[in-house]
Amino acid sequence: MSQVRLRIEFIVTADVDRALCDIGHVMLERCPEGVFVEVAEDVAGRARAALGRGGVSAVPAAHEHPAASALPGSALDLVPISLAGIVDRIWLRAIDLADATRHARRGILRRYDAPRVRQLLRAEDRAYVWRRVVWMPRSILRARELRNVRPIVFDRSALTDGRERWGFTLAANLARWLAA
Repeated sequence: MSQVRLRIEFIVTADVDRALCDIGHVMLERCPEGVFVEVAEDVAGRARAALGRGGVSAVPAAHEHPAASALPGSALDLVPISLAGIVDRIWLRAIDLADATRHARRGILRRYDAPRVRQLLRAEDRAYVWRRVVWMPRSILRARELRNVRPIVFDRSALTDGRERWGFTLAANLARWLAA
């Protein structure tokens, strides 16, 4: 299935995290050229409409790849990184209500999160899983801003099948990452 890359820009403050969850599967990219969203070709029209409702304009853009000399690293959080020369990518997948409530209720050592379950059931919040890879030049590998990025050296499958982490739209972590 082919992908469509869209350059995005914020127009108004709105719930862009929820708009991204409405799309389903999304790849977000921050690079020196701007901020982009990549979606499947068959949902591109629906994605542009959802992003518009989220206060973001989206126009088609050309596909680009990280430099061949760039090193990949797996990021542990969604804190924006503002260093020159990096390509920061987040793969996002919306989670259905059953899996989201199961996640909020489970765990031997985690306590039951009743407010989170209530927000999910009332459709006030949405859940998603994300995976983040940062492509960086060797010269900035030890930069302070990259302390939560672990280089991917031997396990190249981590580029496509890395550990997914949970997120919720009310936290607005994706909006902060996009707006940085």
